[in-house]
Amino acid sequence: MRRAVPTLFLAVALVSCGGVSSPHRIAPLSTTDRANNASKIVQFIEQQCFDRADDVVEFEAGLRAVGWQSKRTQTANPAKPLELDVWELPNLTVLRGQPVMGGAWTCSVDVKSPVAPALDQIKTALSMAIGKGPDNNGEWWLNRTSTGRLHVTAHQGVVADAGDIFVNVEIYRLPWWRSLLG
Repeated sequence: MRRAVPTLFLAVALVSCGGVSSPHRIAPLSTTDRANNASKIVQFIEQQCFDRADDVVEFEAGLRAVGWQSKRTQTANPAKPLELDVWELPNLTVLRGQPVMGGAWTCSVDVKSPVAPALDQIKTALSMAIGKGPDNNGEWWLNRTSTGRLHVTAHQGVVADAGDIFVNVEIYRLPWWRSLLG
């Protein structure tokens, strides 16, 4: 019984502190039922960008767990904070970087037009995942944990094709003492 208490305590601590969720397989994206892709894309963004963008090893493990084929095409140089890691997946490009050492990360997903749902469908799915709608500027700000803040935006046709959807997530690690302020 004594051994169960520390394990239970650790599990409760991880849940209450917003610990990283386990990545799950996601059904492949469809070129014929693009509306149904919105929830799959947002699940992917939530798993990869919300939960593991600050750790490249966890990020890559999450990509493998999703079950979609991926290939890393660029590795960022840690000495150059504006460089990004890039992965190509079927109909997606995923970018990940750390523009501010130890304090901020970025994770972006460019959804290619053959599988991209309507922008409103992505925004609705994002609002459901986040638990609230966007602010007046069409952006979401949320405190994911007591020391972690997210900023999410979604746009159409930003990168290459007017039919693409581009979702960007900025992850900010706040100082530990912020958790004391509430």
